[in-house]
Amino acid sequence: MFAEICRWKSATSDIQSWLLISTDVLRLKLGGANNAIRHTIRLKRIGEVSYRLNKGDVWSLREVLLDECYRFPGDIKPKVIVDLGGNIGLTSLWMARTYAPERVVIVEPLAGNAVMARQNLSTFGPGTLLIEAAAGSKDGTAQFEESEESNRGRLCPDSPGLTRVVSMATLLDEAGVVGEVDLLKVDIEGGEDDLFSGNLDWMRRIKAMIIELHPGLVDTHQIIEIIKNQGFQYIPSHSVFKGNMDAFVRI
Repeated sequence: MFAEICRWKSATSDIQSWLLISTDVLRLKLGGANNAIRHTIRLKRIGEVSYRLNKGDVWSLREVLLDECYRFPGDIKPKVIVDLGGNIGLTSLWMARTYAPERVVIVEPLAGNAVMARQNLSTFGPGTLLIEAAAGSKDGTAQFEESEESNRGRLCPDSPGLTRVVSMATLLDEAGVVGEVDLLKVDIEGGEDDLFSGNLDWMRRIKAMIIELHPGLVDTHQIIEIIKNQGFQYIPSHSVFKGNMDAFVRI
């Protein structure tokens, strides 16, 4: 924990932000989670970031903004980014600051997370669109299993429920994406099993992907082979730099 607090000291823009995030890290270690508490800090490379006193929010802050876990393992300058499993908008925020795209489409099914995402991405104006839904193989509704940690909820596509589910074809149409998606980010807690099934014609419009696969929930080898068979080169995790996620580039 001491090492993490030191890292936050280097990343924050002012002493108030550092003390705030350091205190929150300690409170969460002691079991003091409280979704009603919201804080905003300033980071040197990112600017203002808002989060709740929730393990999922604070874990994502470190993973996305400090570890830069969604840094693509290759040269890429995406103009159109689609973020599946947008959570509170941290990945989209990091990608917007890092890659300066023209369009960012965030897909997030939980209303509480969506509120935070809109706040974190409010400075990007009309180039950013948030769609409150879960991505799946077909349009409809299904059960979404929430978790105490904000980044651990997952879709149960075979269980009846009220959460809106959109196929990639519908999603791109609704977002007004008429051409290709330069970068697709996928972190949907096992929902990748359903996403990469059924009609995969939409994958012809994807140029590159970065994916957090969940081996405890899905057959990751099978998903990798499905994607490769759609004309993608596979870049395994940890193969380019320490901590790089699984990625794919259209051949």
